[in-house]
Formats: sequence, structure tokens, C-alpha cells
Amino acid sequence: MLSVKPDVSVDKTLFVPPISKFNHDILREIFTWNANAFDDPAFRALTATRWTSQVCQSWRSCLLDSPTLWARLIDIDELNQKSSDWREEVLRRSNGCLLWLHATLEYSDADSGTTELTPGRTFFFTVLDAHWDRLQRLQVSTDQTLEEARADPAWRPFLRPAPNLQSCTVVFSDWDENKALSSPMTLFANSAPGLRYFQAGYLSVHLDSPWFSQLRGLQLPCFVTITSAITTLRSMPLLEFLSISGLRSQRPPSNLTIVTLPRLNQLNVTQTPFRVILDFLKHMRPSPSCILDMSATLGKEPKALHDIISDAHSILSPYIRQYLTHYLMTQFDLTVTSHFVCLTDTTPNTPDDKADLTIALRSSSQFTSDPLELASLWIPLIFHNADFSCILCVDLDLPILSRQIALRYLPIFTSLSSLVELDLAKEHTLRMFLDISDRSSPLFPSLKILQISVLEVLRPSDHPGNGDRGALLQFMCHRREEGLYLEELRFLEAFREIGRDMRFLEEYIGLRVGWEENGEKVEYICGSGNAEIILASIGIEIEEDSGSDLDLDVDSGKCIVV
Repeated sequence: MLSVKPDVSVDKTLFVPPISKFNHDILREIFTWNANAFDDPAFRALTATRWTSQVCQSWRSCLLDSPTLWARLIDIDELNQKSSDWREEVLRRSNGCLLWLHATLEYSDADSGTTELTPGRTFFFTVLDAHWDRLQRLQVSTDQTLEEARADPAWRPFLRPAPNLQSCTVVFSDWDENKALSSPMTLFANSAPGLRYFQAGYLSVHLDSPWFSQLRGLQLPCFVTITSAITTLRSMPLLEFLSISGLRSQRPPSNLTIVTLPRLNQLNVTQTPFRVILDFLKHMRPSPSCILDMSATLGKEPKALHDIISDAHSILSPYIRQYLTHYLMTQFDLTVTSHFVCLTDTTPNTPDDKADLTIALRSSSQFTSDPLELASLWIPLIFHNADFSCILCVDLDLPILSRQIALRYLPIFTSLSSLVELDLAKEHTLRMFLDISDRSSPLFPSLKILQISVLEVLRPSDHPGNGDRGALLQFMCHRREEGLYLEELRFLEAFREIGRDMRFLEEYIGLRVGWEENGEKVEYICGSGNAEIILASIGIEIEEDSGSDLDLDVDSGKCIVV
């Protein structure tokens, strides 16, 4: 018997999208969030806003009635069309509101080596000159050098008073350091009453300019001295963010006083010799919650480190201790090479997009006397008393360490009592753990997930009788003797293809082993009875009939392709 099914189709004309119920105030707020070419230039905020205005008449009316929104979209990178119609239309829609001007100016054609005046660049300087007093936020980078810009009259608006400017970023491509530092520029005619953030790249300015005292954020020009930087900062009690790149190697006078910046919560010092950074930090007293992002350089002679290692401990340890007191760090990366040492907080979902603690040191040449001398003395010393009990995940990239050097890291490793996931760049790090561990106090008692990026390539003598004698086997046996077991083991390479025999893992019932093979992610549940097929090296002969290789019953839990 046939029956007619009831018509359950929905009349699409009756469907009303929830967003259409928002009033114009809420819509305008959403549209304003999207109208920002500064935070993420790749987003193409102007294009997104233009498309939004074409969705429906209601949205178009809302946008056209929002001149402040259009005033934030003067993005030269999106206004470089041959026709001037759209450029003039966007400017007209701003209706006299304060402007946000963003531009990346390329003067030279990389292919021809010629200089071409593009429509967008012409429009930028037109807006800069005609609407200078309307500028509220300005961000421009150019491939012109400072000397070229000084000779170009198009840049002269920067010498006028800036009555409404609140944020200014100007980055040139290069400069003649001696000329620039000997003749700094007087920007804004020394009058910028609303300026709160200033960044200068390859731009020399008078550091005693009166508008410096009101800044909340400052990126100092390159190659200032410690003395001039400290002197300038002494008049900036409201400063919250400070970034300095390339402090000059000039020892400060003994009578240079300490500057207190009670609101400074982020301090970046990069591309500066280690000794110079320490001398600078010695004269700084920021907020207790200040986040330090430090990337220092070391000269060609690594022995110089011995002369400053005690200062490094006394100066840097308070920053680390205060950071761990004020912020919840649950994840960090530690990298050590013969040229580079770095520990950085990689905790995800940080509140308010805050910066992360970074302590890095880079050498211009390999540490010839002892490639790991830097790491063995520096990182373990300044982090010796750090409380890492809240750390859940660690990413380690360490070279082969002698036992003497590895023992210096033991206080860090023993403090990781809550560590759940350990990501190792190289398998040999497990051998270091075995060498320094104390049976009375096992390392990483909470460890559940282990990931290894690069496995050792073993010699034939390392796996007699089809058995694997790599560091992983020894580590797993040691953990079992301590009554500790992993739940998940991940490999970032196909161990079968490099001749590694992992059949010993079969006895760890329930252990999930994951790896990638032939472009597919594979997971095997140990104890499923197919170790001879799944965990054996490709080069090992399988005695039993393997059937169809990896064509196993997914539902049985033996092999899962994800």
C-alpha cells in the first residue's frame, strides 16, 4: 500500500536570519570590529566592509550612516587602483571624521630598478598633506631610506603640529647611522598633545621632545645608548609598553640612576649584546607584572659569557620569578643549539593577547670551546628556583649532552611534577633523562603523552634478534619499573621506514601509538594482537601471514586510520 508523505518542506521566505534581528547599534559595533586594517592587514578590512555594504539595503544604510567607520579604512594597500573614484569615495564617506591611515610604500621596482609613482602612493601623500590635522592613527613603512625621505618634501607634514594624532608608526628601510644620530629630527613641531604610541624604525628623533612624557607605548629608534634611553624614560611615568632594538654598546656611567616605571607591563629588548642588555635592565624598575621579551647576542668569543653569568642570574631571575607569580604558564619551549638558546612561554589562549616571556641568546659563531657551555651555565642558572609545578606541556629540542652538563638541568626537570605532555625533537633526549634520573624521585610522574619528532637510526648491533635497543625502549622499561605508564605515544616520522622495530610496545596494553605513513595518520592500540604487522620494521621478515597489511578491522581497535 502506498502512502503519501506529508510535505515537510520549509518556506524559505519565512526564514529570518538571527543577525537580521540586531538593531543598527549592534550591527555598527560588529562592522567597526571588522573595519581595522592595523591589527591584521592581511584581513583586507576595506574590501570586507565594501562587500558588507552590498549584502542588503538595511546593512548598506547602517554603513553609510557611519562616517567614523569609513574614516578608519584609509588603507593605501587597498586603494591603489588606477581610477581615483573609489579612493575619493572612501574619503568622502569619512565626512570629516578623524582618519586612520595605513600604507606600505614601495618606491623601487625590484625588476627594473626604476622608481614609479603609483596612484596609491600619490593618494597617501595627498591625504598626509591635506588632512594632516585629521590624522588620529598613522602607520606607514617605506623602502625609502631616512636620508631620501629627508630630501623629499612630501614627508614635510611630519614637521607640523599633530593636534589629533594618537598613534604613529613610521618605518624607513635604512639609514646612515652617523648622519642620523648626529642630526635628529624635530617631529610634530614638538606639539602632539594626544600622542600615546610612537614607533620609529630607522628614524632619529630628539629624545627630549615634550610629547615623550605622555606616551603609553614606545618603540625607541635603533642604536640609542643606555644613558640616553634611561634619561628619556625617566620622564615617562605613564609608559606601559617599551621596545628597544639594537642598544649601542656603551657602558653607562657609574652614577646613572635607576628609573622606575610603575605601569610598564611589557619590555622587549632585541638584537643587543648580552652585556648591554644586562646593563640596561640593571637600571630599570618596571611593574612587578612586567613581561620580558629578550633576545640577546653574544660576540665571537664565547668565554666572555663567564664574566657576566653572575649578573645574568641576579638581574634576570627576578623577572622570571615575578612572571611566574603573575601569569599562569602551563607550556614552554626550550631550544638549545651550538648557536642559539631560547626558553619561551607558549601557553595557548593567553588573556588579552598578552606577550609571552622569552629569554633568548644567539651567538654569531659556534661555541668552539664547548658548544653547550652557554646553555649549561645560563638557562639552568636563571631558572634554578623557578616554580614549574603548573606546567602541563613542554617542547624540548636539545643536543646530546654530557652527564655533567645535563645535571645542570635536573632542577628544571624535577620541578615538572604536573607535566602531562612532552614533545621531544630528538629521541636521544630520553637517554639523558635515564642518565640523570633519581629512582627515589622519578622524573615527570604525571606524564601521559610522549611525542618524538626524530628517531635514532640504530646500527644492526642495537637490535639483535629483531629487538629494538633504542633510547625509547630503555625509557619505557625504566618507567614501568617505576610504576609509571604512558597513555599515548606519537611519532612524527614513519619508524618502519628507517628500520626501527617497535614490537616491544605490544606489551604496554592500551597504549595508543600514532604515526604518519604514506601521507595518512595511523593509530594502533597496543595489545590488539597485530604487532607483527603494525609495529615491526618493514625490513623485518614477518613469519605469519599478514593478510592485507593495514587493511584491518577499524571497529576492533587494532588499527585506526584518522
